Amino acid sequence: MARPWYPRYPGDYARKTPHLRLVEHGAYSLLMDLYYQNGGPFEANVGKVLHSLRAFKRNERQAVEDILNQFF
Repeated sequence: MARPWYPRYPGDYARKTPHLRLVEHGAYSLLMDLYYQNGGPFEANVGKVLHSLRAFKRNERQAVEDILNQFF
């Protein structure tokens, strides 16, 4: 079985994300992984996305929601 992969270009990432806090970088990385594992856009149910990423603390949930709004 082929495993999904995607290219990650550190320079491109750094240019797009200098304003992110550490927790937001983690959220963005996990969201990218989930996006490519699922083969496309997320479901409209943000609660399911938060649960999939194990974002349980308030700052983690906020970071995921912020990244979803900014990049997805």
